[in-house]
Amino acid sequence: MQDAEASGGNGRRRRPNLAQEISQELRQDILVGKLPVGARLPSEREIANRFGASQPTVREAIRVLDASGLLEVRQGSGTYVSDNEGYSTALALQNLLQFSRIGILEVLDAREVLGLESAKRAATRATPADLAAMEQSLDRLGQIHDAGTVNDVLDRIIAFQEAISVAAHTPLLSGLESILIKLLLLLQLGPIGSRGLSNWQARSLGFQDDRKAILEAIANKEPDAAFAAMAHYLSHQRQTFQDDPDLRKMSITDPQATKTLSDIVLGMRDFGQASKRRSDQ
Repeated sequence: MQDAEASGGNGRRRRPNLAQEISQELRQDILVGKLPVGARLPSEREIANRFGASQPTVREAIRVLDASGLLEVRQGSGTYVSDNEGYSTALALQNLLQFSRIGILEVLDAREVLGLESAKRAATRATPADLAAMEQSLDRLGQIHDAGTVNDVLDRIIAFQEAISVAAHTPLLSGLESILIKLLLLLQLGPIGSRGLSNWQARSLGFQDDRKAILEAIANKEPDAAFAAMAHYLSHQRQTFQDDPDLRKMSITDPQATKTLSDIVLGMRDFGQASKRRSDQ
């Protein structure tokens, strides 16, 4: 152990960055599997003894890892290595998007890369359950005039796009794609959300033929056709963004965009925690 500064004679270290050092070492333990997913962390006292630190310093380090999505503090139970990989991924992506000052068309670029790969993989990997989920979501989009709110319209669009991504059976890809799908749709609520429900319903129906072509190719197990159909669908989306001055100028660092992205990330955290509680019951 490095030389310690005395704190009340107990030999605890008081270097200002000690909490950061502890969080970094615990993070490394998690990444290399010394602390596996779902494992309960040692007690604060045990960690404090390991690092020659005070328990408040340990709590500070744990808060950092909790905020990063790597740990989950469960009241009355302890602190565990999080199994909500979607939230951790979303949080990292949020930081990347905002710190890099990414424009909305750049987000669309990334969405296109992932979407094309998802469609191609789904055509060879989709199960009957996957196809049923896609068909159901497509049917709901065909009945979009039944939607009572703009959010209902967006939920139906998201469900169809996510169903394709899930059918690719590549969890990391679908996790990233899910975030971008939600982001590109929900961000539109800021600049054009006030245009009215009928406008959104009409916009959605304008893509219905594209969606049918994607589903048909996937159902027929034709990866090249699925790739081409998805390319047409995403090109149609891009043209919609480029033709609309309010959408084209959006930035991830705009206040509304920042809030929307944060809400998506927090929603993934809350969904993961709720799923965990249900599985524990």
